[in-house]
Amino acid sequence: MVSQYPAAFDAFPVRADGDTIFAGHVDALQDAVVAIQETLGVNPQGASGSLAERLATGTTLLVTAETPLSAPRAVTFNEAGTVRYLDASDPDDVGRLPLVTIQAAAAAGDFVRVVSQGAVPWPSSGLARGSSLFLGRSGRLMTNQPMNVAYTQIVAYALDADTIYVDPQQPILI
Repeated sequence: MVSQYPAAFDAFPVRADGDTIFAGHVDALQDAVVAIQETLGVNPQGASGSLAERLATGTTLLVTAETPLSAPRAVTFNEAGTVRYLDASDPDDVGRLPLVTIQAAAAAGDFVRVVSQGAVPWPSSGLARGSSLFLGRSGRLMTNQPMNVAYTQIVAYALDADTIYVDPQQPILI
């Protein structure tokens, strides 16, 4: 049996003492373990105590920019595995994972640091604590809900005047 993971969970029959175990039974379990390892990679928890802890505290990724990028802007992965600006006016972007750039600028092909969740410096002070930041066009993060877009999505909120906390919420179709 070829593992269905990560597209679906594998189903395994329950065995009891005295049942005959065939090589195919063990092979199916090994296929599932290999699928999990290939999905998570080596050391998925990084410096954290566990993968769950790492995901809960936010993750900084080093990714390749498809086009020139600035920060802080919302980006997402494209089919080539590079990142591009996420755009609330593009209906094809609904449901894509928002990441936020955290370095000042990157040229096309450069590595850029992004965060999926966590605190990020805001370049200009003046944010009101607790205010929401919405996804706009070309990855812009806006304090007001944008007009004439395909969907609305809160990507972050202000911790204080100079810091946002990236915590993407579910998009809402307009």
